[in-house]
Amino acid sequence: MASELLSGLKHLEGQKHVIIIELQPLSEKDVQAMLESLELPNASALTSPIHKLCGGNPQLILEAIKSLHETETVNTASEKVELTDRLEAIIQKRLKNLSQAALELAQTLAIFQQKTDPELLLKVLGSDPFGLAKNYQELEQAQMIADGFFVHDLIYEVIRKHTPELLKQIFHKRIAKALETEQAEPARIAEHWFLAGDTQQGLVWRFKAAELALQQGLAEIAKGWLEQVREQAENIILQKQAQTFLSKLNS
Repeated sequence: MASELLSGLKHLEGQKHVIIIELQPLSEKDVQAMLESLELPNASALTSPIHKLCGGNPQLILEAIKSLHETETVNTASEKVELTDRLEAIIQKRLKNLSQAALELAQTLAIFQQKTDPELLLKVLGSDPFGLAKNYQELEQAQMIADGFFVHDLIYEVIRKHTPELLKQIFHKRIAKALETEQAEPARIAEHWFLAGDTQQGLVWRFKAAELALQQGLAEIAKGWLEQVREQAENIILQKQAQTFLSKLNS
């Protein structure tokens, strides 16, 4: 709902002309009941992916079901419900009501790809705590985020899709550097370096992630990462270190 319209409704509510009822999202159990009421043949299988994609928003759920019918996948879809043009248009319309600062925060959250500590966000954005809190509040009031991340996958996917690639690369690099100072998981740091377009720096951290995986007894995961380092690293020392670990694993 546009902020001007909402403001007008709140004014009417103050004069006791209208009553505003704020509905909470449907739970996964409620979503299943809704799908079963539509007599879908595989309501149980569709419940979890649709709830994850749409949250508990009835409008988005119905649009998702329409899309499944149109693509004739309503009887087979069980793992993932894809983003469609109609669903995307609904989210885009909601995004247009955001301030530029709140939209930029949403884009940053999408680039982070997961719930993020506010202090880390401040470090990456270089903003002040008051501005960050204000933008967070706007996104929460618009029901875009809750508990530090997007309320459902649709918002995340649409924002990420429409964030310029150059901006993604710049912020992935900032995030990788910030995560390094936070001594975060090496695999997560490596992923952001790769997404920033710096493959060689990503391989350095992928090697560290492989070392950690070996310590945790995750040999198969470590082996895949070590093979990638051996084949793609330009640093000869790093190549040899990866080969040494692989030789031990294969012996």
